Amino acid sequence: MTRSDTMKILLIAGHGGGDPGAIGCGYKEADLTREVASLVKAKLSNYVTVEVADMSVNWFKNKAKLPLSGVDYVLEVHFNACVNDFNGNGVTTGTEIYVTTAEKGTTVEENIVKGIASLGYKNRGVKRQNWAVINYCKNKGVSSALLETCFIDDADDMRIYTSKKESIADAITNGIVAGFGLKKKTYCLADDCNLLASKGIIGSPDYWAKGEGYSDSNTAILIKNFAAYVRGRENDTK
Repeated sequence: MTRSDTMKILLIAGHGGGDPGAIGCGYKEADLTREVASLVKAKLSNYVTVEVADMSVNWFKNKAKLPLSGVDYVLEVHFNACVNDFNGNGVTTGTEIYVTTAEKGTTVEENIVKGIASLGYKNRGVKRQNWAVINYCKNKGVSSALLETCFIDDADDMRIYTSKKESIADAITNGIVAGFGLKKKTYCLADDCNLLASKGIIGSPDYWAKGEGYSDSNTAILIKNFAAYVRGRENDTK
């Protein structure tokens, strides 16, 4: 059963707010988690409502302020470290994902790491650990997971990441979509017209939503793109 019409997912980019996270192979974890969260949001928004928690904030220190209202699932993005394989040995250290000890099902998480592993990573599986942020979310009644995308200090891992980051974001998205049985959103011009009218950008939303009275199909495309921009701006300021 799909929940696409009502489901809301919160993405959290780990570290930031002055904390770079792990550092390796010329990268900072906080930069990469923000990159992954942005890529996944763009793809997953085709299925459900997706919010990215304010990326200027370190949510480990501010978890009590997380915007969990109406959220059905939280995915916190991280990159692992501890191997110091800066030259590479031809073998990846891999990808893994954590849920809390209170989480019952792990279908979504299994799908995510399986998808990422298919790109060339060792699948380190689904593990249970009450990490601070996901444990806070679960205690608030929201299912949550912490993804260790790959190892930032393994050159083999990072070679795959830098060449396949879009595919990694696809794997994360597809894992969530399959796990929750989501369906792609059907575009509705009327919704975009009502949004722009509510902002005072256009008048007579019913007129524009009919698609009649203007012959240039580019006008409808403009409405769609402008509405997407407005939604993006609203999410950025939350």
